[in-house]
Amino acid sequence: MVLRVSGRLPAAGLAVYGPMMFTLALAAFAAMSIGLFFSALVNAPEQVSRIMSLMIMPQVLFSGAILAIPSMNIVGRGISNFMISRWTFEGLGQIVNINNIFQNATSPIGRSMALQFGDTFSRNPIQNWIILGIFMVIFLTLTCVMLQRKTNNR
Repeated sequence: MVLRVSGRLPAAGLAVYGPMMFTLALAAFAAMSIGLFFSALVNAPEQVSRIMSLMIMPQVLFSGAILAIPSMNIVGRGISNFMISRWTFEGLGQIVNINNIFQNATSPIGRSMALQFGDTFSRNPIQNWIILGIFMVIFLTLTCVMLQRKTNNR
C-alpha cells in the first residue's frame, strides 16, 4: 500500500492487486503450514530453526526466479514442483501478464526473457491457488498427525 501511495507501483487497480494479494496470502499460509509441520516434527525449538534455514534455500533456488524452470534439468524441474515459491512466482507473473511485458519490451532483454521463461506464466492463477491450497492442506494434516502421535505417546 505504501508503494502504491508513493507512486512506486502502477495504477493497475483491484483487478490486478486483489489477485496479487490473494496469491501472497495463500503463499504465506502455505509457508506457515510448513513451519507448523516442522515445529511439530521436532522436540526442541533449536532443531526447527536449523531445519527451516535448510528449507529456505531450495525455495529460493527452485522457484524459477533465479533460473527459469524450462532451463532446469529434469531433476531441478521435479524438485521445483514441491516448492511453494514456484507456484507463487508463476501466479504473480501471470496476474501481471509478464509474458506480454516481455514481448512488448523496448529493451533487447525482453524477448530473451520471454524465450527463457517460455510458457512458465501461461497457467491460470486459479490453478496456482489450488496448488498452494493443496500444500496448506497436506502440511496442516501432517502437523495434526504428528501432534496426535506426540499426544498419544505421553
